[in-house]
Amino acid sequence: MKKSKILAVAALGSLILTGCGNNNNNSSSTNTSSSTGGNSSTTTPVSSSTVVETIVVSISGPSEIDTAATNPQIQLEVSVTGTQNTAVTWSSNSTLVTVENGLVTYVGEPLSIDITVGITATSVANTEKSATKTITLKRKKSVGQVGKLTSQMLEDLGNASITVNGTLTDHYKDFTSPGQPETTHNYGMKVEMEQDAWKGSYWVTRNGVEGTHNETSYSKGKTDGLVDANGKSGHALVQKYIDKDNKVASKEDVNYAGYYNLWEENHLWNHIAQLDVNKFKLSDNGDKYEYTIDQTSETDLYLMTYLSYSLTPILSDTLFELSITCDNEKITSLSASTEVLYYGSSDGTAKDADSASWTTIDLTFDNIGTTKVPDITPYAATEYTSLLQTAIDKMKGVKNYTFKAVDTSTYTASSDESSYMRNQGVANKKLPTSSATGSAGLDGYVTADAILLKRTIAYTSYMDDPYGIEWTGYKDNKDGTYDYFAYDASNQALAGKRQYTADMFDRMPQFNFSAEVFGEPSISTVAGVTSYTFTLRDSAINNQIAPQVSAHSNASNSSANVDTSLSITVDSEGNLLKTVYPYELNSGAYVGYITTTYSNVGTTALDDDTFDNYRPRVVAADWSGFDGEYETAYNSGYTNATADVVLNKMFGDKSSSFPIPQDFRDVFGDSFSLKVSLDYNSNGRASVGFNLSSVKLDSNHRITDWTELMAAFGEIVSAKGYERLSGDRYEKDTQSSKYASFANEDADILIRFENLGYRTIYMNAYKLSEY
Repeated sequence: MKKSKILAVAALGSLILTGCGNNNNNSSSTNTSSSTGGNSSTTTPVSSSTVVETIVVSISGPSEIDTAATNPQIQLEVSVTGTQNTAVTWSSNSTLVTVENGLVTYVGEPLSIDITVGITATSVANTEKSATKTITLKRKKSVGQVGKLTSQMLEDLGNASITVNGTLTDHYKDFTSPGQPETTHNYGMKVEMEQDAWKGSYWVTRNGVEGTHNETSYSKGKTDGLVDANGKSGHALVQKYIDKDNKVASKEDVNYAGYYNLWEENHLWNHIAQLDVNKFKLSDNGDKYEYTIDQTSETDLYLMTYLSYSLTPILSDTLFELSITCDNEKITSLSASTEVLYYGSSDGTAKDADSASWTTIDLTFDNIGTTKVPDITPYAATEYTSLLQTAIDKMKGVKNYTFKAVDTSTYTASSDESSYMRNQGVANKKLPTSSATGSAGLDGYVTADAILLKRTIAYTSYMDDPYGIEWTGYKDNKDGTYDYFAYDASNQALAGKRQYTADMFDRMPQFNFSAEVFGEPSISTVAGVTSYTFTLRDSAINNQIAPQVSAHSNASNSSANVDTSLSITVDSEGNLLKTVYPYELNSGAYVGYITTTYSNVGTTALDDDTFDNYRPRVVAADWSGFDGEYETAYNSGYTNATADVVLNKMFGDKSSSFPIPQDFRDVFGDSFSLKVSLDYNSNGRASVGFNLSSVKLDSNHRITDWTELMAAFGEIVSAKGYERLSGDRYEKDTQSSKYASFANEDADILIRFENLGYRTIYMNAYKLSEY
């Protein structure tokens, strides 16, 4: 069983057009109009008072083509506003269709499964302005009957509105232990579908009790023409959920690189009607109808994969076998299995294999034609919700406590001590940096004046002192700033590495969430102490809740896990005892859970000598305090100098108009790169650059405060003669490409920030007259 459905779907979905003979780079483009209006500009020079025309392209018309029709074509209409030149260029991402003057014609043989293609209209006035409409190429419907099974039964069961109930079983067989029984893991499942909406849930039942239901709800986004990582276009996959504050929320699903996951590529709708009745045959014992899957046919394999996606909330493998049962009027059940994978076999068969694994599903159907994907509503309080809320409220704003976060890896890559010790470089240390005993994780000693963090790393291949220790933390400077510090082993003292203008407790868990998002607790009494363990109702918000209760870096990577749920344990007085959450890193390369216990609330104290010989972070007031380098021509080699010299080499006496370090620090904090560098490109254009960063990132480690950062910088430098520039050349804000520009015309300076979606922000400054 595979559980990374969304990424797997997007990757496979990108292959179907290729499998059908398509080419994403193909263009069957023709002009549809020839207005003589002049080209419009979407850029505004600093000194220009030109009114910028905003070009908008939109497409309307039918969204489906019947590939079996006598004349398989549709007519699309285009609208272009914001320019007198309304001409467009039409193109498609598939050789299965041609498009001319908006007339889209299917040119292939009738399809056996539905696929989608994108039709794009691009403005001639500005080729960066376009619109894309997604068209579904509908299959040729199969007609026939096999025994009691008819094509109409498949069409009826293929209703867009349907409820699917069933079980999924993972099977494992060990051939090396004679008599060893087959090992199975069972999951209950439920899927509800209707037009453009899908909801799935799964759970584990132990000792007759259902565990936490892991639920996911998706719908089709409203905006067409969005693009995924494979260049496919369509509508966003919109996830609906109850957020940490017990409010209904939704978000467009994007992958770690910031690309949209598309509804069309995830196939979360009913595909049963696309089964060909003529490929079924009655089984030998006559109790079911078995589907003949051509393992060499891409079309068959895609359909078997799409059934896996749509009918289950957790399986993404291609189905290898499929059968159905029916009575005289309707189909009653569907069973399927994945291919058996043999391990340790020289030829991939059972011949000399050590073990084997496979997955089976058994499904029934209900509410055909009447299923409505339930609206998501906030959770109601339970009998014990107030007890959990008391514990949450007690921890909010607490500035004195001790925590111990233990990292239990259920799957992890190996590491050895050398990978850590190379970074230490010295032997005599005041604070220990290795240990013969311990547990991997993070210990925290939180006080009002400083927070000391001890990170312990377990090395799997080192016998003596197998635990490495890192000491870091935060120290309040009592002036509205705080230092981020680390242990400097060469000086045997803590040293400030960065300085931030903020409250250091912003870096700690805020316990800012609603108790209602947790369900009924399990209650246990040990040695006369009663504890209440509350489990999060919906694992979809694990990565929202975990950072609110844990300072461990894995908190933002908390994910759904059928074996470990996110939970909070409190005592009968509403005191927080423990939290647990699962995590997954690097697409499953590291999997585990963090268990955090809390103690010494209000009584935690650091050792008196903790900050002996502490070296505070010293921030430079002007550019002379920063290192720099410059070259005098492209590839001429660098000369080291202070940053003020570098800026003077670039801007001459106008360098005094360049913002001072504090201007950048007030916006980005103490996040400068090591050097301010003056570079020339191959065309002879010079620029001065350095890197900054943001600390506000989402669960995919992507920047979330770009808009606020640029607005804040603009406000600061506007008082120094800078103006923010508009137009496509100067500003952009997409998931994977962002830039903003500020110019001082009198000083001939242009400052350009660029971001690729992640933490780092690249600053480059040019002479405005040369840009």
